[in-house]
Amino acid sequence: MMANTLVIPIRTEVEKRPTHHRSSPTLVLQDEELYASFDSLAVDRLLSRLNQETYKNDTLEEVISMLRTEAQAAQSANQMLRADVTEMNRALETVQAMRRNDQLAFKEESARFRRRNEQQNRQLIELFHAFKAHRRQVDDLRQSTREELDRQLAEFKRAASLISTALGQKHTSHREDETIQDLVVKYERLMEKNLETEKEKSKQILKLESTLKRTSDERDILLESLGRISKMPELTSNGTGSRTRSVSPCGGPSVLLSGSGHLEIQRKIRSALSTRNSEVRDLTSRAERAEKEMDRLRKSLEKSENEAKMNHDEKRSVEQREKKKLHDFAELERSVKRGQERISSLEEEKKLMGEEIERLQKNLHDALKSHKEFIEDLSSRHRDEITDRVAKAETEAAERIAEMKSKVDRMRDESEREKAEGERIRLNLRDTVAQLAVMTRRCDEHDSTNTSLEQDKNRLRTEIERLNERLIENEKTILDLRLSMDERTESETRLLQRITELDSSSLLVREDSASLQEEVKELRKKMEEMKRNEEKNKIALQDLRSKESASDESLLVSDKTIKSLRLTIAGLERQLEEKTVEHSNAVAELEKNIGRFDMATKDLLELQETLMAYASERDSLAEALSHVKLEYSTMEVKVAQTERKLHERNDEEAELRQQLEISNANVRKLEEEMGERTRELERTRDQLIALEGNFKRQDIAHGEEVKKMESRLRDEITSTADEMEIKMRILRGEKNALEETLNATEKKLSEIVKMHEQSMEHYSLAQQSIQEWRDRVESIEVERRRERNELAEANAIDREEWETEREKLDRQRNNSLGALRDELTRMEHDLKETTSALERVMRERDEAIEEIETMKRRMDAAKREGERQREASLHADAVHTNERHTLIARLEETNLQNSRIQSLLDQTQRTQRVVEEELVNCQRMLTEKSRLLVEVETSLDGLMERLREAEERENTLKDSLSSIEGERDEWRRTSEDAKRGEREEKIRANDLNDRLISLERELQQTRSSLDQERTERTGGKERVVELTSKAVQLESVLVSKTTQLETMKKEMNHLEDEKTRLREKMEMDAAKSDELVRANETLRRTLTQMKEELILAQKSMDDRSSSSRHAMDELLLRFREADSKLVETSGECDRLRNTVHSL
Repeated sequence: MMANTLVIPIRTEVEKRPTHHRSSPTLVLQDEELYASFDSLAVDRLLSRLNQETYKNDTLEEVISMLRTEAQAAQSANQMLRADVTEMNRALETVQAMRRNDQLAFKEESARFRRRNEQQNRQLIELFHAFKAHRRQVDDLRQSTREELDRQLAEFKRAASLISTALGQKHTSHREDETIQDLVVKYERLMEKNLETEKEKSKQILKLESTLKRTSDERDILLESLGRISKMPELTSNGTGSRTRSVSPCGGPSVLLSGSGHLEIQRKIRSALSTRNSEVRDLTSRAERAEKEMDRLRKSLEKSENEAKMNHDEKRSVEQREKKKLHDFAELERSVKRGQERISSLEEEKKLMGEEIERLQKNLHDALKSHKEFIEDLSSRHRDEITDRVAKAETEAAERIAEMKSKVDRMRDESEREKAEGERIRLNLRDTVAQLAVMTRRCDEHDSTNTSLEQDKNRLRTEIERLNERLIENEKTILDLRLSMDERTESETRLLQRITELDSSSLLVREDSASLQEEVKELRKKMEEMKRNEEKNKIALQDLRSKESASDESLLVSDKTIKSLRLTIAGLERQLEEKTVEHSNAVAELEKNIGRFDMATKDLLELQETLMAYASERDSLAEALSHVKLEYSTMEVKVAQTERKLHERNDEEAELRQQLEISNANVRKLEEEMGERTRELERTRDQLIALEGNFKRQDIAHGEEVKKMESRLRDEITSTADEMEIKMRILRGEKNALEETLNATEKKLSEIVKMHEQSMEHYSLAQQSIQEWRDRVESIEVERRRERNELAEANAIDREEWETEREKLDRQRNNSLGALRDELTRMEHDLKETTSALERVMRERDEAIEEIETMKRRMDAAKREGERQREASLHADAVHTNERHTLIARLEETNLQNSRIQSLLDQTQRTQRVVEEELVNCQRMLTEKSRLLVEVETSLDGLMERLREAEERENTLKDSLSSIEGERDEWRRTSEDAKRGEREEKIRANDLNDRLISLERELQQTRSSLDQERTERTGGKERVVELTSKAVQLESVLVSKTTQLETMKKEMNHLEDEKTRLREKMEMDAAKSDELVRANETLRRTLTQMKEELILAQKSMDDRSSSSRHAMDELLLRFREADSKLVETSGECDRLRNTVHSL
């Protein structure tokens, strides 16, 4: 029964299919010959097998033809893909070349940036050293000015003492001159008297000399007569008899006398001789006395002559001294006149300075008003911008939260649907697994062929695991790159916002923005490459359970991220409320500070009228120094922060370079994998070609075997049956392998299509985000341009005003410094003159005192000589007594005059002390003026330094703006290039889409044809094919869902990054507003300090000028009083001199 049931349908099939001939060799059997030669059962079996073989051969031929068509389509697709791969390789090469160029440019920019930073650091260090040197010079100037002022004060003191001594010496010199004149008159009188006496004495001496001559002649005559008389006795003794008359003394012979007469004559002669001897003795005594008197008179004449010469010399020296004193007095008068002229010039300069100070105060007031208005405009603009940004951020956050909520709801619905579909798929899979188990039981015989397939499968699994690991690593790198991109975008926005505010970070912004743009381009390219690699790597993911668990985990993660986003949003809202409260508090504090500032200014104006101006000046200077120190410390902190930022940027650059190297390695790996995939495709193509050849060879061999079977059917039925069964098994295994490869290729194509669609979606989203960012960047650029123009105009106006004020202040400072230097030189010259005059006066005083002492000695000598003369003659004694009494009276009067002069000297000394005290006060005032001038110079230097800093900042801003404009142009060019690349990529994507659509259509047609033929030929396999197609579809659906979940994750991460960026942006705006408030406060403080310093300097200058004027007026009054006293004393001296002359 079984045989009959089996044979009948086969015959019917054989009868029905005699005319179905194919291209492959078929068997055409004639029933009559077969039935005649074989048994019925064997023939039926053979026929059934032959029919089955023919059917299988037909089906195999159809499959082979379909595979050929598919292989051709695959070859065409492979060729297109190869062309795409070549184009992509070219694009990659261009991108790599661009990246290398960008890297080189980035290295050059970084090197240039480092050099600029080093140059800036060097400039800062040099500026700091210059500041220190300037401070040292200022300290040295202060010290030198103090020393000079102390020295001048000492010189003033010496001059005052010398002036006082000169005045005293003037008084004393007048008195001494009077006394000296009196003494000279007396001496002249005495000299006249001495001359008269000397004349009388000379007359007497002449008389005595004549008498002496006469007496000497008489003595000679007497001696001759005596000699003759002594010779008379000899004559008498010799001629007594012959001579009667004696020889007369007259020389003539005389008559001889008698003896009595001779005795009387002897007696008379003796008496005459005795009388004559006595007379001779008297005359000799008188001559001796006259000689003695002559010697004494000669000595006195020599003394008188010497004294006359000395008196004449003294008179000449006194006249010269008087001339010198008159010259010194005239010089003092001229110096006083010069001092008065200087005082008047100083008063005029003071008036000019006061006018200039008022004008400067007006300019400062106007500048303060304009600066306040500018600051208020800036603060209002910043507040409006902050409020607008906060509102935009809130609206964007609300919109994104709503979008996220809707997306989460959709994701939940989709997850529920996916769960239901998964359960349904699981049920279907269970059925398919049962059916596949039956099929596997039947296919256990193909273990020999499956071993190789299992090995390939294991290898593929290892590759899939490796690819999964790479995918995970790539995802991590993508996340890191996205984070870095977000950070770079945040840094771009931050830097673009801080261009107008932070001068020092402008270069950083430019280089960072350029590097960030380059990195963004590179990262976008890498993202696209990584997305492609992801799409290529996700083909190997086949485990549905792991995908479901991943989807569940992603849902949990998304829920957690939503919760965290809500928490972060709530935190941001709280932070916004806190920031608003802080801002309102800051505004209130500013208003309070402004009120306090106004009150403080009023209090300071009230306090400035008191004597505590110097203390307030000192405090203001200390505060200014502390502010300068704080500014210096803040500058150091900023420098350290910039250095830290530079180090961080360098570290980030190193990390990005490492990431770039990793991404390059990943790209290389992916390229190698692409090469391996292409090689695998080539191997599969070669295998397909080999299979076609095998099929052809098998068909040829099968035809030969059929021909052999026609000749040897009866003898080799069993052997042919075994061989056919073996070949059927081989063919079944090959068929299964081909079906598996077809399914794999179909899955790969479907996944490629889906990944391409996802990539297009991502590409569209990226384009949208790029367009949004471009719009934002353009709006920010427009705002920055407007702010930049406003700041440039304000800076230009401020710079012009500051330049004009600086020039005015420089002129005023130079004029004041020149005037003060001229005054100092004049004062030094006057001090030198006064010191020289005082020294001369002191020397004259000492000389006068010495002369007075010598005159006293001479007077004593004159007294002693008068006493001697009084002893010589009574008349002279009486005269001398009278003169002595008169001289004593005059000496008493001179003593009284000396006492009066001493009292005047005491008064002049007291006035001198007062003048010295006034000079000390003037010196102190001069020191204070010099100190104020130094302070004004330091304040002017500070203003000049601030102006230089403002100019440098303007120059840096101009450089940064020019660099930003260049970068903007580069961005535009890069954006245009990117747009062109996007257009080209769009064109390529459209081409690929068209190709994929054509491939999909061909695949659908081939699938529909296969399904139709399979439904016609195999009824049992249709279910398996449907289930496999459903499984493939479900797998594709799961893959798409997983990709959607991943995209949702990415969007969630992107939203989180945007929220963090917005939070950081808000913090940066708040910090900037705080910095602006602080800067405004510091500027207001500095302006108030400058105002206070100017007011204090003006008041101190007024006070000091008034005090100096009063002191100079008092000095002039005292000098005039002293001069009047000197005139009075000179009048008294003249009166005394007249009285002396009259006496």
